[in-house]
Amino acid sequence: MTVLLGDLCRTALPLVAMVFARVGSADLTVRATLEQDPEPVAMLLGAPAVKSLGLDVDEMRDRFGAERVGRPRVPSLVLRFRDGPSRPDATGWDRLRPVVDYLGRDALERLTGRDLGAGRTPQEEQHRAP
Repeated sequence: MTVLLGDLCRTALPLVAMVFARVGSADLTVRATLEQDPEPVAMLLGAPAVKSLGLDVDEMRDRFGAERVGRPRVPSLVLRFRDGPSRPDATGWDRLRPVVDYLGRDALERLTGRDLGAGRTPQEEQHRAP
């Protein structure tokens, strides 16, 4: 997965990318039962995002295990949240939340132009109110 995201950064300047996966049947059939929600597997912070957010590549590596990819002078970062089937002690969501908290939800919203408010607490909503 990180190889594909790294290759993308060598040929283009992506902003942000997320990879999600859902555990399913080996035969790829869809059952008539409630399926598990998709879970984050990896996040790419492209060179424009790294620069705009003022990220220190070494600090991101030390804090979150981020991998430096892309061009040497304009680095991008890949963060892996899941290496295989979900484990009860650390889901992809459990690994993504601290990254979003560190980067700042408002900063990510400004960067992507998207409202990420689906998981906001009432206190965060009140803080956002004009």
